Amino acid sequence: MTYAIPCRSLARIAAFSAVAAMLAACSKSDSATSPTPGLMITADQSTNAQVAPVGTAPARAIEVHVSDQNGAAIPGAVVTWTVVSHAGTTSVPTSMTDATGTASVTWTLDTLARLDSMTASISSGVKTTITATGTPGAATTASKFSGDAQTVASGAVSAPLIVMVKDRYGNGVSGIPVAWAVTGGGTLSSSSTLTDASGMAQVTLHLSTTAGPYTIQATAAALAAVSFHLTGT
Repeated sequence: MTYAIPCRSLARIAAFSAVAAMLAACSKSDSATSPTPGLMITADQSTNAQVAPVGTAPARAIEVHVSDQNGAAIPGAVVTWTVVSHAGTTSVPTSMTDATGTASVTWTLDTLARLDSMTASISSGVKTTITATGTPGAATTASKFSGDAQTVASGAVSAPLIVMVKDRYGNGVSGIPVAWAVTGGGTLSSSSTLTDASGMAQVTLHLSTTAGPYTIQATAAALAAVSFHLTGT
């Protein structure tokens, strides 16, 4: 037996279907425009781009902020710290943001004097880059770089006698005063120099007209003296 659905019922069904479709569309629209938690991560500029001696941590711990699209802080977000190309170490691999959306870490810089960098990222893949500059540490050694054991014609000028001053990690240290002295005669181009950006200082020796041996001594600050030996012919 076949039953006919009254027109009034069909109209009600159609109306309910239309309302359901409208509600579904609104739900999708609301979902699309809702802010996504943890969408943004930014470095605290007061802790970014710090300068510290190599092998040490900058004065302030590194901080980042995690927020949603509207700038509201996201607490409880996990931040992953990743140093770039052997650029030191972090005190922990991950940190969790506090009530203000802030996460922090202590970053010990590499032992090579240079610009170091690392990234801070969240689970969505969004990340930010933090940098710090490692500067040479205190001078610990002075050594001959070049110019030793020359044989020079009497009355001529030697090639440069170069000494290099380094920190404990082998980085050249600039601005270190070096005192020079010669025995055996001749005249040095300078009796005092400063190391350059590479940690090097140099002089030349104008030999006397008498053949014989020369000893040039370089003393960098309170470090052990370095001796060069030349022969005048």
